[in-house]
Amino acid sequence: MEEISYRPLGLGSGGIDIFLAPFWFLSRHEEARFVKQWIRPRHQIGIHTQVDDPARIQQQITAQFPEALMFSNQLGKNIYLTTILE
Repeated sequence: MEEISYRPLGLGSGGIDIFLAPFWFLSRHEEARFVKQWIRPRHQIGIHTQVDDPARIQQQITAQFPEALMFSNQLGKNIYLTTILE
């Protein structure tokens, strides 16, 4: 990921409330560092978790983003209004 490509976009200063990202953006160290430094969302949600061990992926995500959520069920329905609006 070329950080210089994203710097002019000013993503971190735009007040991003909810960041929906493929799980590897939130679970891998380099991508998580990029999200923290350049995007700075208030809330993170990992998606596209078509993996054999979603519990392991959730642990990796919460190690980087303790309050992050993960959508792991295809066509699942979840309501997190109280969590997101706090």
